[in-house]
Amino acid sequence: MRTIPQVILQGLMDSFTAIQHLPENSRLRIATLTGIPTIVVWAQQILGLTVKVELNAQSHIFGEGPPTVYIDGDRRGYCPPEITLLNETDDAFFRLEKAHEDPILLPNQRHSVKDYGTMTLRLSDNDLDRERGMVYAIVTSCITVARELDKDRVSKVRLQNRWTVFPSVEKVLAVSKLLFASTEDVVNTINLSQELPCAARQAHTGDEREGEKTVHSLSYPDAPLHCGGTKDLLYLTHVILVLCMAQGIDEELELSLDSLEESVYMPFKLPDASRAFDSLGALLYG
Repeated sequence: MRTIPQVILQGLMDSFTAIQHLPENSRLRIATLTGIPTIVVWAQQILGLTVKVELNAQSHIFGEGPPTVYIDGDRRGYCPPEITLLNETDDAFFRLEKAHEDPILLPNQRHSVKDYGTMTLRLSDNDLDRERGMVYAIVTSCITVARELDKDRVSKVRLQNRWTVFPSVEKVLAVSKLLFASTEDVVNTINLSQELPCAARQAHTGDEREGEKTVHSLSYPDAPLHCGGTKDLLYLTHVILVLCMAQGIDEELELSLDSLEESVYMPFKLPDASRAFDSLGALLYG
């Protein structure tokens, strides 16, 4: 696992500096079951320190010369992670160990906005047919919402001069082609001259049977809306509507692949400006 325990990260920030300045007089001993590859790369590849790792009853040396960083990955049972900075006689300068209230640090996966939607669907193990059906269902849901909003004159009056940031059909298509760049041909097949289904609304109201029927009718028979599919449908519908609220989108923009909590978004309604920017902030910073 890549996750470095919070107490280990805290100790490394100070200990690595000490070892770099006094390599003959200090050594670092780390006991952890997680984050070992990250620590090795940091210590050996970036700082040039020699690392010895005890793992699966075997010793592994990374680097040349005597080790100055020792990692014990062979702990049995529950032993909280700890980090100790030692002097040349093995006396401890300081020791830190995990406390019950320490937070758990989790890695935040990110992906550029280009093909972000495709990657989100693939993380849910969708096959190609299912993925294409999901793309169609998501984009047609957003188009339906945009058309409904275009008729909502009351909302435009409420937003006064800011109504141009409304999700229009044109913006939905532009954002969708960016989010689903690998399956842009699916977006291009949408017939804008006909009434389109809003599978997101059906899924949101719990009518998954109707949602499945909608996707099956799109000539993608292997794309049922069940389990993770429904969540992806609602989530990506929301993401498109939020991005449509932005004045412009940089293709190099990176968004979090750790999906927002379901309580944060209303997937088939236009979020107001404050909620849209809250969602965008969560997508940008995780």
